[in-house]
Amino acid sequence: MMGYSRPRIKNIYPVYKLDKNRFRIGAQMNITREFEDPTGQLWDFVKRLDGRELPLIEADLQAIYPEVTHDDIVFALELLDKEGFIEEYQDVNLVEERYMSNVNYFRRYLGSYDESLTVQRKLNESSILLLGLGGGGSNILSLLAGIGPKKLTIVDYDKVQI
Repeated sequence: MMGYSRPRIKNIYPVYKLDKNRFRIGAQMNITREFEDPTGQLWDFVKRLDGRELPLIEADLQAIYPEVTHDDIVFALELLDKEGFIEEYQDVNLVEERYMSNVNYFRRYLGSYDESLTVQRKLNESSILLLGLGGGGSNILSLLAGIGPKKLTIVDYDKVQI
């Protein structure tokens, strides 16, 4: 298996039922996937992917559906992982709440929550030089400040006048 011990659906993706036999993960074009699930097994599996330990998920699911095998669970987890919906549970307190929107953005494009945290930590340790505050420079300044660099140096040779 992929090495998940506490898998969860990335919390950037909503999970919702469409009707008795269908559900979706995601809510954006080219990211959303729809699943046909006439038995309800996959839905019940997905709803348990909340960061609890995989053996507990397996035991809980098999208590409801005794016919579900370990291989079925591995197959379902691999299917969801291939779609980019799965990550290993991590403690959210590792990053300041202020930067969680950045981390959530990176999570769409990176394989794991930990990789997204690493990118944000690199940004938090970076130094950025911005040359000029006219035109786009003043708008760019607020965006750069939002990503959280350690140091932001601004150089502009204009005189500020009323």
